Amino acid sequence: CTSFSSRWFKKVEAKQGLQITSYCSQTEEGRTVNGVMENGGEEDNVRPIVYIVAGCIAGAIEAIATWPTEYIKTKLQLQKQSQEDLARARSEYVAPSPRPHHETVVDDFVLEMVKSVDELLADDPPPPLLPYKDMVSGVLYTVKTLGFFALYYGLTPTLLGSIPKAGIRFGLFSWFSHLLRGEDGATSAAMCFLAGCAAGVFEALLVVVPMETMKTKCIQLDMPFWGGLREVVLLEGIGGVYRGALATVAKQGSNQGLRFVWYSAYKRMVTHDGQYPITPAMAFFGGMTAGIFSALGNQPADVIKTRMQGVRAGYTSTWDCIRETYATQGIPGFYTGIIPRLSRVVPGQGILFLSYEVIVSLLLSLTYKN
Repeated sequence: CTSFSSRWFKKVEAKQGLQITSYCSQTEEGRTVNGVMENGGEEDNVRPIVYIVAGCIAGAIEAIATWPTEYIKTKLQLQKQSQEDLARARSEYVAPSPRPHHETVVDDFVLEMVKSVDELLADDPPPPLLPYKDMVSGVLYTVKTLGFFALYYGLTPTLLGSIPKAGIRFGLFSWFSHLLRGEDGATSAAMCFLAGCAAGVFEALLVVVPMETMKTKCIQLDMPFWGGLREVVLLEGIGGVYRGALATVAKQGSNQGLRFVWYSAYKRMVTHDGQYPITPAMAFFGGMTAGIFSALGNQPADVIKTRMQGVRAGYTSTWDCIRETYATQGIPGFYTGIIPRLSRVVPGQGILFLSYEVIVSLLLSLTYKN
């Protein structure tokens, strides 16, 4: 890998006459920590812009490449929620036994109540059970019944949000890492985690909450973006676009904190503290392992976020959703959809960090050439 890395970057350096470094690396001339040179100068002004632009482009590439698996994952999570809601409704409305003085005759009141529930369900029936339970069968069934492009329902809000989202994420992570670095100029693992969490929180508040809400609702309704937006506004008002904000912020903050702390440590290890540049293959593998680490660490927040943002979400608060999930499914309920999520996150983060590293290098070469 080191030999390939040297050859790959030397081609760029020889062509442009540059010495290329990237974030979370260190050099003999001056240490670069999370994209900010310690020795100041013109590079401090150029690099944040480079990271923001590179993040925007990489985010769009990752969203398009991995969306079908996100679509199926969300479908499976929402089906589980619908089954639980229906079971809860029937248990609340159907009495377990008739009144004591009617030992052999079913109470008329109970019959009338059951009839009313059935009528309500007939007017507003729950979605039918999905005829698939895994990623592969879900993709095949969706393409067969709804067409190939149905796999991209809900992509529009995500794609529109992914471009600024990734730019905000990488740009703010670089900035926060610069603020939190120690006296020696290095950023510790704890400070790196805090920088990632802070970037994730801002990313969630500015972009992710409305984007994730519309993505979930478009997938659940099997509608394109504008049709889903109209349906949500009619049913829930404009506030429906911001359902599950607390769960989304918790998920996004912890997600980015875990990913950046893992990838930063991994990059320092494989590049020997910046003595060697990172190769595309190294970046791809590092992104995949960061995806595994973050997905396993914050899957419960992802489940709660998805259920809070569903069209039929009847929870009064994030805590109510957590309590109901635990009461009906226990701890395993918080890991519903982990396999489909991993099938998207693992290659997705590999693509994201690979694209990011390559684009940063290309943009730096173009910047200094001009």
